[in-house]
Amino acid sequence: METPRVFRIVLLVLGLCAALAFPALAQPAQGSEAPPFKATDVHGQEVDLAKPLPGNPDLIILLFFSMETGKEMAEQLKQVDGRERIQVVAVGHEAEREALRQFAEEQGILYYVIPETPDANMEEKYGPFQVLPLTYIIAAEPGKDASADALTVLKVLHGGGAGQAGVINYLAQLFLSKRQADLAASFAGMAKDAGEDARTAEETAAYAHAFKGDTAGAKSEFERLGAKDGLAYVALAEGDAKTAAALAEQAGPENGFARTIKAKALLRQGDTASAATAFEQASRQPAADWQKAEALNGHGRMQQQQGKLDEASSCYQQAGALNHYDAASLSNLGAALREKGDLARSVDVLDAAGKRGIEDPLIAVMLKQVQQELKSSGDTARREQIRAQITDLEARYKSQKAAGADKPADEWTTKPMIVAFLPGQGAGGVFFERAGMDTALRREVAAQVDENSRITVVDREMLDTLLQELNLGSSELADPATQARLGKVLSAQLLGFVDFARAGSDNAMFVRMVDTETTSVACQVVRNIAEEADLAALASDMADELAKTLEAKRPVQGLIADTGSGEDGILINLGKAYGLEPGQTFEVLEEGKPVEIGGKTLHRNMAPIATIQVKSVEEELASCGMMPGTLREGAKLAKGMKVREVQGK
Repeated sequence: METPRVFRIVLLVLGLCAALAFPALAQPAQGSEAPPFKATDVHGQEVDLAKPLPGNPDLIILLFFSMETGKEMAEQLKQVDGRERIQVVAVGHEAEREALRQFAEEQGILYYVIPETPDANMEEKYGPFQVLPLTYIIAAEPGKDASADALTVLKVLHGGGAGQAGVINYLAQLFLSKRQADLAASFAGMAKDAGEDARTAEETAAYAHAFKGDTAGAKSEFERLGAKDGLAYVALAEGDAKTAAALAEQAGPENGFARTIKAKALLRQGDTASAATAFEQASRQPAADWQKAEALNGHGRMQQQQGKLDEASSCYQQAGALNHYDAASLSNLGAALREKGDLARSVDVLDAAGKRGIEDPLIAVMLKQVQQELKSSGDTARREQIRAQITDLEARYKSQKAAGADKPADEWTTKPMIVAFLPGQGAGGVFFERAGMDTALRREVAAQVDENSRITVVDREMLDTLLQELNLGSSELADPATQARLGKVLSAQLLGFVDFARAGSDNAMFVRMVDTETTSVACQVVRNIAEEADLAALASDMADELAKTLEAKRPVQGLIADTGSGEDGILINLGKAYGLEPGQTFEVLEEGKPVEIGGKTLHRNMAPIATIQVKSVEEELASCGMMPGTLREGAKLAKGMKVREVQGK
């Protein structure tokens, strides 16, 4: 994970006269690129926004004001200098160079003070300055070229007076959107002291409590404030969707965020149609930026669920412009682009999270998967190889079946454990608030199972190609006869199915392994999935349990291929495909007399006569040695004798 970049606030103070006439220029809008500029401060130090500033700041605040209008803003923002590695820089008019120097000295300003020169083109880039002060809050992140930052406008704030407290309160909400709850609460307190409306600042602080898991503290504050929307948010966080919907309704139809909470509560109660209507209405109502982003994300999810990928993508992009640090809008947009087949753009969107310091389990898993898909999509030689393999598999299966040789001659030796995970059939009616979670989980479970040395997972692209060649849809894959056929064609002993169902306030994931010989369920693992779950850890945990269950039910067994010297160099017909490792032990079994009842031979008794230990492993063979003192007196090893893994040793 990339080391978090230093937070620095750059305050650019432009000494302008509010009475001047300005040309009709277009100010940079929220979500657009912020134009860089270069200038030198009163002490001769250069500041170039086209390059990363000293300390690698990732937050810049540009404040334009005149010495007559908005000077209090510059004085107020002085208090953020030095807090949480925040630095302030001021830029003024060239003609006021001496006044700017005196202003900095009188106010005890320690940050850079920069007089703007004509070649910086401030007015052309950020004007017209018709209402002062004018504040831009900008994100500075690593660009494609390491020598330059990518600058994005996060917010544009006009006016002074209450506006100066509003700037600090916006910073509080910005830290809230970054899930830095303690900083959010601290800045909310600063905003209140600076003159921000007390209720607004206190609600921001209450949400900070909720974001760090202190739902009791948040509930107490929201009750004191009489904030029904906040209480609805807490109820939803605690898993009480019914209460959340009722409280949101009490907040009134004009409360946009309450309508968003109601929509989420309805979703969790299974009322998708009503939720879609509520999200659409909330997306058109006023709310704080991070709250409006949640409404747009919800509206986009409902659009995507209906297959309207372009409309959904538009909603996600709007949400991202409002909340630059929102993991949901990034992962949702990445999932929509992935579904459209635009893998390159999907990678760019998901990769942006790391540059913004966003740590999100779903994004991490999706990015890894989409990068691999993008790489595979451009590998023409690999695609041709897969098609050749498919043709060979089908031809071999038909040939063996026609010759009656589709059954193994050696019925004792364990077959290598090969698993084919079949494509999912959607989320089975389960709705995930984060798009693409079902696909990400399916792929990650398969990848984690494949990490086990004893299990080989059939290549997903090869399986997809085979299903297309055989013209098999999701309905046919549920047929036992089709499952058995796929098992034969792929030489797979198990088929993997990942399904989802609702489990209280969470969703549940079921991973089933079906035996292709019997088409019965060999094992099943179930886990509840919270929206914020660590998907990689969850998939790994499930894969481990599946492997342990299968191994316990299916001990590895084989035959002696060569007896060697009798004590060492004993070869068995089991190799790397079985996950054998040095130190693993096997019993050598001797068959006794058959047991007969009613003229039928039921089975042969087998007794252990020795224990051998794996010394080295090759592709198809393992070299073993006799464990001292284990060879039964009078017994002798012979080629073709059966061996069986000693489990738990």
